Amino acid sequence: MDFAIQTVGLKRIVAGHNAENPASGAILKRLGFHFVEDTMKFSKPQGAEVPYRMYAYEA
Repeated sequence: MDFAIQTVGLKRIVAGHNAENPASGAILKRLGFHFVEDTMKFSKPQGAEVPYRMYAYEA
């Protein structure tokens, strides 16, 4: 993330995870991301839309 912010100049990095996998959210929080919103996203393995949690890291 340092490279993306300091070298590339990004101001915001977004990430998300399947809401059924809270461990991924815990990792994002540990990295400094904050929760933005719950949404739905198509899951190719499940063949349907699933609950998805979006996070952002602000530079």
